[in-house]
Amino acid sequence: MTNNHLSLQVEKFELGRFSIPQAALDELTSKLITLTDGILNHIPGLSVNSITMVNGKAVFNMVGHKYISIATP
Repeated sequence: MTNNHLSLQVEKFELGRFSIPQAALDELTSKLITLTDGILNHIPGLSVNSITMVNGKAVFNMVGHKYISIATP
């Protein structure tokens, strides 16, 4: 994640013995990126500079309020 935009590359996904075709993974990845970007851009006061994975943990570099709540209509 860089500057409120998710960048994601899914190389392989397996469910039990079944592999998900790459075309389906690409479509799901694209939809996930669009959804994530849309959510982040609609949270007032939140700016995600980056999210990186370090030793299996997500490290956030962001600016925002201590508590952010999201209400659904």
